[in-house]
Amino acid sequence: MDDMATLTAAEIAGKNNYDLNKHWGEMKGFTFALQFGYRGDATGGPMAIISEASVIALHALMGNAPVYAAVGSTEADAYLADLQAAKDIFQAAYGFSDANMADW
Repeated sequence: MDDMATLTAAEIAGKNNYDLNKHWGEMKGFTFALQFGYRGDATGGPMAIISEASVIALHALMGNAPVYAAVGSTEADAYLADLQAAKDIFQAAYGFSDANMADW
């Protein structure tokens, strides 16, 4: 979320900011990994802590690419709200403290 606050006009136009691209890719990659806990363990029960519906919601909130928009724009504000909703899903699923979530 902080990466979007420092975007320059040139970076927005070229959709080229190393940190934003790197952090978005890590976020999306780790979220993809969560979907593989639904096959069940040796007893046939689910292995995942987070629900399948929550993982689907996370992917929808994160989108398919980093959002390049000026701070304060409708697009940026909407995406930041989506990222906050994603944080809320993670916190609810895993019981992270408010202090831990504040550092995200």
